[in-house]
Amino acid sequence: MKKQKWLLCFTTLSLLLVSNCFARFPGRASVSDNNDPNGYYENNSPTVIARYDMNAFNKTIKRFYRSRYVRRATKPDQRMQLASSFFLHLPYELGPLGEGIRGKFDKEPLYRTNAYDCQTYVSTIIALAVSTNLKDFQKNIIKIRYKNGKVSFLSRNHFTSVDWNPANIKNGFLKDITKKLTKRYKIARTYIDKPNWYRHLTAGNIRIFHWISAFRAQHLIKQLHALANDVKVVESKVTYIPLTVLFQDDGLGDLTVNKKIFDAIPTGSVIEIVRDDWDVARYIGTNLNISHMGFAIHKRKGLAFREASSLKKEVDDVNLAQYLQNYYKTVTDPNRMGIHVMAIHFPHKIEVLPPVKKQHRRRSRRRRRR
Repeated sequence: MKKQKWLLCFTTLSLLLVSNCFARFPGRASVSDNNDPNGYYENNSPTVIARYDMNAFNKTIKRFYRSRYVRRATKPDQRMQLASSFFLHLPYELGPLGEGIRGKFDKEPLYRTNAYDCQTYVSTIIALAVSTNLKDFQKNIIKIRYKNGKVSFLSRNHFTSVDWNPANIKNGFLKDITKKLTKRYKIARTYIDKPNWYRHLTAGNIRIFHWISAFRAQHLIKQLHALANDVKVVESKVTYIPLTVLFQDDGLGDLTVNKKIFDAIPTGSVIEIVRDDWDVARYIGTNLNISHMGFAIHKRKGLAFREASSLKKEVDDVNLAQYLQNYYKTVTDPNRMGIHVMAIHFPHKIEVLPPVKKQHRRRSRRRRRR
C-alpha cells in the first residue's frame, strides 16, 4: 500500500514538473497546438545552422599566404589564378556567408573556406588575391561584401548589378572592360525592386544557431520585412556582349566562336552572365540583369569559366565557349543574353615576400635509466 502511494506521488510530481517545463520553455508540440494555431511555424521556420570554427577558416587562409608561389606572385593574373585554384572542387552551398555570430538575421560566417555559391566564391577569391595576409583579407572581404564596410543585412551588397559591381569599382578592385572588347555591346536595363524583394523574404531566410518559438520567428520576419522601408527601387543598366556577337550562327546549327574577343579577356577577369530584364519577380520579388558569375582562366585547352556551380554542386572549370553555346541554343533570344566582363585591379602594389622560414621543433629524448 505504501509502495503504491509513493508511486502515485512520484508520478504526480513528475507530471507537474514536465508541465511546468513546457510552460516556461515551449517545445515544438506546444507551439503547433496552442501558440501557433495557424501552423505558421511549421511552414515558416527559420533555418537552424551548425556552429562553425573561424579558427579553422583562418588556418586555411594562413596556409594560402605561406605558399611560396603566392609570396612570389605580384601580378593580378598570377594571384587570381593561384587564389581561384586554391578552392577548386569545394562543395556548392547557396548563401554560405552572413554577418557572423553577431548577425541579427543571418549568423552564417563573414567568410569561410569550405563552401561557396557564385558571388561568395568570387568575393572571397578577390579578397585573397588583393591581400597579403589574414588581417588584410578580413578587411577586404568586408569592403567587398558591404556598403562602406558596414556589416549588416541591410548594407550587404545583395544585388550584383546595382550593389556589388558599383561598390567594388569604387573600391578599386574592378574595372569594367566590356566596351573595350567590342563596339557591338548592348545595354541590359531593368528595375531592381528592393522593397518587394525584402517583402518576399521568408522565415527560412533567417539563419540562426538554435530553434526559436513561433512568436519570436514572427517578430524577426516582421523586422526583416520592415527593412523594405529603408530601400528604394533602383534602375539597373549593365553593358554586355550578346551571344550573337560572341558566336556566328551559320543557320545550320553550327556556331563559330569569336576568337578575338575570347582571347582578349585577361585571366582572372570576372565574367558575369547577363540576361536582359530577367523575369524572376514571381519567385524573388524583382527582376534581375545578372544571373551568375565566375572567373575567366586561360588554359591550354582554351578559356575556362571557373565557377561555383549549382548544377555540379562544386567549384569547377568549364570551357567558357561551350558553356555559352549551350545557352545560345536554348534561350529564346540570344541577343538578349551575354557576358559582362570586369578586369581585376589592385589598388596598391604587391611586393615579393620572402619565403616563410620553417620552424624545426627539437624533440626531447628521455634519458635512459642505468
